[in-house]
Amino acid sequence: METVILDLEIPIKMVLPITPVPGQNVQDSIRETGIWSREETDILTNILKNNPYGTVVDVGSNTGYFSLISLSYHHPTIAIEANPIHKQFLTESVKTNEMDSNLLQYHQAFASCRDEDVNFDGWTGNPEIMNETEIYTVKTVQIDKLCKKALFLKIDVEGCEPEVFKSAFYLISNHQVPYIVFELTYIINDKVDEEQINLLRFLYDNDYHLYEIGSEKLHPIKNIDHCLSVWSHDFYTKYKRDGVTCGGCNILAVLEGNIVPYTICDTTHTTDTDEIESI
Repeated sequence: METVILDLEIPIKMVLPITPVPGQNVQDSIRETGIWSREETDILTNILKNNPYGTVVDVGSNTGYFSLISLSYHHPTIAIEANPIHKQFLTESVKTNEMDSNLLQYHQAFASCRDEDVNFDGWTGNPEIMNETEIYTVKTVQIDKLCKKALFLKIDVEGCEPEVFKSAFYLISNHQVPYIVFELTYIINDKVDEEQINLLRFLYDNDYHLYEIGSEKLHPIKNIDHCLSVWSHDFYTKYKRDGVTCGGCNILAVLEGNIVPYTICDTTHTTDTDEIESI
C-alpha cells in the first residue's frame, strides 16, 4: 500500500494499492494529480458544504475516493462495492485520517433489487461486456432497504446502472434524494442501449433536471433524443474507429427545487445536423 495526499479543500490521505487492481485508471490519476474527476469532485464538495446533513450513497466505491470526501465533511456514508479487494484500502484510509468509522456503512455487494447472488468479473456485472474467464458470484443489496432518504447518490458500475436504479426506485420516485451523479453507458457493444437511455426518461418523469457533466461546466439536457443523436454521432465518428465498443458520459440529476451545484453552460449540445441524420 502507498499513501497519497488528495488535492482537496480538506486534505485527505488516501491509501492506494501498489499492484494493479480493477479501476487502475482511477488510482493512476490520483497518484499523478491528487484528484479523480475534478468536476464530479467539485459537485460533491459543493453539495456537502451547502448541506451539513444527509447521507451519501457511493455505489461502485472502488478504493473509496468519494466516500472519503463525504466522511471528511462528517456525513453518514454508505459505500457499496462488489470487488472484495477494495475494502481494505478504504478501511485503511479511514484509520489513517482518524475519521469516524461509525459514519461508514460498507457493503461488499452488488446493488440490485434481486435477492439472489449475481455474476461478477471483478469489474462489471453486465453479461454483455463481462470477462467470462473471471466470473464469480457476489451477494446483492438493495439501496431502498439501506436508507429511506439520502442527500447524494453516486453510481459508477460499468454498464450496470439500470440494476442500481431499480434498487433505489423508492428513493428516487418519492423524491428522497435531491442529487444523483451517475455514469450513463449509452452504447454497449456498438449499439444504443435503450435501458440506459430510459434512465434519463425515468429521472425526467420524476422531476429531475438533467445535465451532462462536461469539462468545467454542466450541459443541460433538455431534449433526450437530441442528446442521444449527438452522443451517437460522436461515438461512431470519433471513437468506434479506434476499436472502442462502449460509449458513455457522466450525468448530474438535480431534483426540482434544489440548487444546481456547479457552473451551467449557456448552450446545449450542437453538431452538424446533416451528419447526425446520416448515421
